[in-house]
Amino acid sequence: MPRRWWILLLALSHAPAWAQPPPRERLPDVVLSNGLRVMGCEDRSTSLTGVHLAVKLGAEAEAEALPGARYLLQELFRYRLEEELRGQRQFLDLSNALLVGRGLDLSTDWDHVSLVTLCPRSELRALLEVIAQVCFVEPLSETALGAAHLRAQEQWRRSQANPAEATYYLFRRALLGDTPAARPVFPSPQTLPRLTLPALQALRDRYYVPGNSLLTLAGPDEPNQLVAEAVEAMTAIPRRPAPGGWLPDYPPQPSNVQVGQNPHLRSGRLGIASLIIGFRFPALTDPDFPAALVLYQRLAGDGGVLATDARFRQTLNSALAGYTVRGPLLVDAMPPAAEAVPYTAIHVQSAPDAIVQVQEALLRVLYEVRDTPSGEQALSRARRRAINALALAGLDQPGRARTLGEWALFARGWAPLQRLPESISRATQADLTRVATRCFSQQYIGLQMP
Repeated sequence: MPRRWWILLLALSHAPAWAQPPPRERLPDVVLSNGLRVMGCEDRSTSLTGVHLAVKLGAEAEAEALPGARYLLQELFRYRLEEELRGQRQFLDLSNALLVGRGLDLSTDWDHVSLVTLCPRSELRALLEVIAQVCFVEPLSETALGAAHLRAQEQWRRSQANPAEATYYLFRRALLGDTPAARPVFPSPQTLPRLTLPALQALRDRYYVPGNSLLTLAGPDEPNQLVAEAVEAMTAIPRRPAPGGWLPDYPPQPSNVQVGQNPHLRSGRLGIASLIIGFRFPALTDPDFPAALVLYQRLAGDGGVLATDARFRQTLNSALAGYTVRGPLLVDAMPPAAEAVPYTAIHVQSAPDAIVQVQEALLRVLYEVRDTPSGEQALSRARRRAINALALAGLDQPGRARTLGEWALFARGWAPLQRLPESISRATQADLTRVATRCFSQQYIGLQMP
């Protein structure tokens, strides 16, 4: 599954200074002799080092012949990495550190694939050597493929247990059009047999090359020393031609509604409707992106209008009378993130015969945010929460390495991220109105009925 699935943002009362990247001159951006781009960030809050490896392998690379191939490679690599780190005595300390920490987080998103982990600073080179060998050099094995097939089958079963998840893919189709980036990242039982070892090997050989990858390290050392460890460990990967054409272009779509029927959508014995309404947000490098983050906080979270608008909550509660849906999950909101097409999406459930009223009530709330000026207190709270959410994303070494790596991918560097807290703090009501008018002009809807 992609990492980003209904992210719940928490607020911190004060954003720690080290949650943001340090001054630009201390952030080396090095391209190794084999083409691998490496960036290092000093973080002495603990003795651990965060590692983020991103490969520019998007859903478009799978085309129609290999849907789910990137996910299967992810699980194949997971099997081999865990086998190497836990099966050999020289990696005992590293393996224990990974188990105590967060282990290996491999993700398949629609625009890229990534690996995030952490280890003691003293074990960084050993870890990078294992990653280099498993992901870029050694041939794929039938044993690892068999394990990956089992993981893919389990992921499919989990997705079927959450039928509302399919509403999200309808929303993505409305947002992006009929493209591979609108379908699930994992294979279905029908497509899994196509993902043979030769097909996966060919995909890996083409895209898992140093020149198509970015390695970000955040740990307790000078940035140039962290990069030096990558030079020692990763230059053993052979240089091969890097594919072009990343990122794919996703031109803005007109407003769109995608509707599906799913008899498994139920709350207890009652059929329930599942609705997602979303909006395309400005790109990371767009001057309006900071205000878009503040706009999201005005909508969602504690104190946001989705939680505090009495008319909306009354309509939603009425539409769910007799159902077992409870608590904050009455409304789920997804914040914009670092990716090719940032967006926000709001998920609600309702009795099927009340879905139109719920949709109208939700849109009314959004348009009131657009058309009615916020009070200074509400605006200040939204700015503070946007800055806190940014700090939270870099609260530990793996999170910081991931955040910095994703901004380097989609914004081509860290400078926009460095300026982001100050830009958020300067967002005005006029900025929010302009961004809301721009974003809410096109709505994208995924709807499933039981």
